[in-house]
Amino acid sequence: VFPMLDEFYQKTNEIRQEARKNNELELLFDIQQSSYRALGDCEEDLRHLKNVWDMLEIVESTFEDWNQTLWESIDTDAMLMRVKELAQQIKTMPKEVKSWKLYNELGDIVKNMSVVLPLINDLHSDTMRDRHWSKLMDV
Repeated sequence: VFPMLDEFYQKTNEIRQEARKNNELELLFDIQQSSYRALGDCEEDLRHLKNVWDMLEIVESTFEDWNQTLWESIDTDAMLMRVKELAQQIKTMPKEVKSWKLYNELGDIVKNMSVVLPLINDLHSDTMRDRHWSKLMDV
């Protein structure tokens, strides 16, 4: 995804440079300058898209790192705090991206982890005995 975003960023930069040249010519001939509003909207959407994909990359890499954590080393309180931070960062993203499917999927991933972590905390409790694990395995 990121190489594709970079490609589109380069293309919009080229178009922006061409637009500046056109604006200079319009000024030279005393013509009303074009605003190229669609180009500005495209640049803004591209920035938003990059931010959402960056956030998805952060979330996935964080959760992937957690998958490598040994059972004895799990600190669910710290993980839950990190999930809350990620959820807050997602919530503060621009309103334009909140209708995007990618944004909703990102929110769902973080919400699911916020549901799973308390369960992991319960399983990680010192009160869990072998008989409890046996019953869980039977289920």
